[in-house]
Amino acid sequence: MEEFEEFQTKLHQAPLTSKEARDYQRVLFSGANDQVPDKQGRISIPANLRKYAGLGRDLAVIGSGSRIEIWDPTAWNEYLNMQGDLFAEREDEVIPGCSDRLKAFFRPSEAVPQLQKDERSRRPVRLDD
Repeated sequence: MEEFEEFQTKLHQAPLTSKEARDYQRVLFSGANDQVPDKQGRISIPANLRKYAGLGRDLAVIGSGSRIEIWDPTAWNEYLNMQGDLFAEREDEVIPGCSDRLKAFFRPSEAVPQLQKDERSRRPVRLDD
């Protein structure tokens, strides 16, 4: 909540003479909804936000740093597959020092040698031998 309040304070410092700033604030704050979890830790997502986000009965809740994101599961899987392909194909580092780990995450088959059964010995062998 603190992070949102800090963001809100910054937005309120935008000049009222800026139509773009007013439009941005209007759109952002019109969808804001203060929620208090029930005894089981659940929150309700208002119908207008569910419709806007294309959410049905099933949801994908993902961690994203200091916040969570709520996605339609199909949309999340499509996004994840698309981003995985894009990150795996990049030559430059998206996050300095993390390139190898990110590539291993998005393309594990390229980071770990593939194994196949040697028909003669029935033991695993490396494909790159």
